[in-house]
Amino acid sequence: MGKRTWPTLNPCKPKRIKATLVHHNDRLSSLPYDILLKIWSHITTKEAASASLVSRTLRHMWLVHPLLNFEEKKPYTFEISSYFMKARRQERSPFVDGVDYIVKHHLGPVIDEFRIEFELRNEYHPHVDNWLVFAFSKQVKRLEVVLKRDRFSDEWERYDFKMPIEYQVSSNFDTFRFALTSLCLEFVHLTEQVIESILNSFPSLEIFCIRWVHSFTSIRTCSPLLLKHLDVSNCERLHSIDLCVPHLLSFTCEAQPTALRFRNASLLSAVSIGSFHCNDSIGYTLDSLLIYCAQLECLELKSNLYETRNLQIKQCPVFPNLKHLTLNVVADLDASILGWTPVIKSCPVLQKLTLNLETRPPSERVPARRRNIRKLDAHPLSSLKTLEIVGFLGHCVNLELVMFVIENADMLDELILDAMSPYIRKNSHKIFAYVPDVRSPDVESHKIALELIETLPRSVKFVCR
Repeated sequence: MGKRTWPTLNPCKPKRIKATLVHHNDRLSSLPYDILLKIWSHITTKEAASASLVSRTLRHMWLVHPLLNFEEKKPYTFEISSYFMKARRQERSPFVDGVDYIVKHHLGPVIDEFRIEFELRNEYHPHVDNWLVFAFSKQVKRLEVVLKRDRFSDEWERYDFKMPIEYQVSSNFDTFRFALTSLCLEFVHLTEQVIESILNSFPSLEIFCIRWVHSFTSIRTCSPLLLKHLDVSNCERLHSIDLCVPHLLSFTCEAQPTALRFRNASLLSAVSIGSFHCNDSIGYTLDSLLIYCAQLECLELKSNLYETRNLQIKQCPVFPNLKHLTLNVVADLDASILGWTPVIKSCPVLQKLTLNLETRPPSERVPARRRNIRKLDAHPLSSLKTLEIVGFLGHCVNLELVMFVIENADMLDELILDAMSPYIRKNSHKIFAYVPDVRSPDVESHKIALELIETLPRSVKFVCR
């Protein structure tokens, strides 16, 4: 056999090649450490776990991530088989196991945010206790707990949120009581004593939200608070609030008629009141806030016109500094909201008017009734510049307000008409992932909206969504 003339093949070194590829592609590892920490503080827990898979430097940094946001993702399910429901009751939630694992292995000394939202079962109450003990021991700054009812469980008891001192935190109580600045509780069980203990135990608390809690009747404390934002929504049994809040900036109350007594609230500028279940709550609550009407800049009112087709607002107080008025209304297509015009007229410097209208579609049993558009006497709206209507369907309930504003607002700069439901618009990031068809616009409403362009001055900017 003759001598070989081709060159000798050198053995490959896959480990060195692989290391070279990782070195060139791992751009995160080449960043300075202080920049990495800055980026790390602005991403979610899921993003941090994903980044740890592609970077050697970040491989273990998710264990010290300061923002822990856990939300159980479940699609909007309309029809569920009985077999699936039975299997769902028997299985252990992987979501709970995942949160337990991260809480157990987290190595960071402090956390900025801890948020938990999932459907609670009775057997998971001890897990929630451990998560809250973990959050308090890490001197959490922002805490949000949303514990909804499990759709596949026959029995459900709300989680009892305890007094802060009852959570067996390993560190001293004073080490974390000054750290918490924001607390939001939804679908839990609270008592008046626990709420008072929360307000007194966390002197740095600036944001306090209680939603969908039906186990308390009042909120009161004697000592001055540093609260800046208070939100009490969908609390059926609430009937009185008595607080000393010299730093309060905004207040939201969606409940039954509630007696309010805010002492020294000289900075209060934004208020949202009313309820879709009781129209009397607006007037009752406004009477309690009369001394602060002159300083309000943003006001949001909620009302239900299904039973009262033309709600009349009588003896409306004057809002001399109000700049933005929002009306959240649920009504039939043939209802009228012109009864709200006294509120609009009582705002001499109003710059923006927003109407969020939820309507139920007509059916064979209750068809939509067409009626003539009512008109009111002229009243100058000299400062109004923007009119926004979300839930515009082109019926009288919308057109009456639009025509009233067009005829009286000489300084109108922008008209925004959105055919989408306010609820869908607000929760679009959750709904569009499962029901993409809700994006399709309403053809009839767009046709009517385009006809309105002819009645607008050329200087008005028209936006149709």
